[in-house]
Amino acid sequence: MPETPSACQTLCQSWKEKLSYRSKTVEFLLNNLEENGCTFNYFDLIQCRECTRLGMGGGFALNTGSVSASSGLPKSDPTTNSSPLVFGGDPSLPPSPSVVVCSNRVRDYAEFEQTVTHELIHAVDQCRVKDADFRNLQKHACTEVRASNLSGECGMGTEAMRGNVNFKGGQITCVKRRAGLSVKANTNCKDGETAREAVEGVFGVCYKDTYPFMRHPKL
Repeated sequence: MPETPSACQTLCQSWKEKLSYRSKTVEFLLNNLEENGCTFNYFDLIQCRECTRLGMGGGFALNTGSVSASSGLPKSDPTTNSSPLVFGGDPSLPPSPSVVVCSNRVRDYAEFEQTVTHELIHAVDQCRVKDADFRNLQKHACTEVRASNLSGECGMGTEAMRGNVNFKGGQITCVKRRAGLSVKANTNCKDGETAREAVEGVFGVCYKDTYPFMRHPKL
């Protein structure tokens, strides 16, 4: 007998349905993936999962059974800290890449959309650089900078809800902080200072890279 979905799973599924017709940003990113030969069924691509680790929002899972990048998590866990990349064979996920949203961590529809957008930026980067190896900290840092910058998660309102109010340079500060947290979760990263250095090393180029948008979509 199948398990009854929890309240947070049911809510996550309703947001997933709503996002499919409401978000122009998500629609644009999915169209870009298709144009570049990476075609997904939306309802298979977006996966709602309950996560057990603190601080998780979601992840981009390359569920191929082989690790092309690493978050330091067991292969059976499709989630990680601060929405970094996730890899490995979880039999509950479809065999194709998946955007995993932690249904018990995401608080509202706006955060759900930001989480999906963040992970789709990773998907776009993986698609346009077919052999991208995100075990490389600089490459991982670049996609995290882009995802944090372009998803809206570092907007002033969102940051204020986290208790971070910075009217000058707040976007940059937020992007560096969140990208650093994600890179720190990479098993090839020995500590927070190494993550910070990786982010700083690529920040100038990757922060300006708004692909596939002509300009920053949220500013």
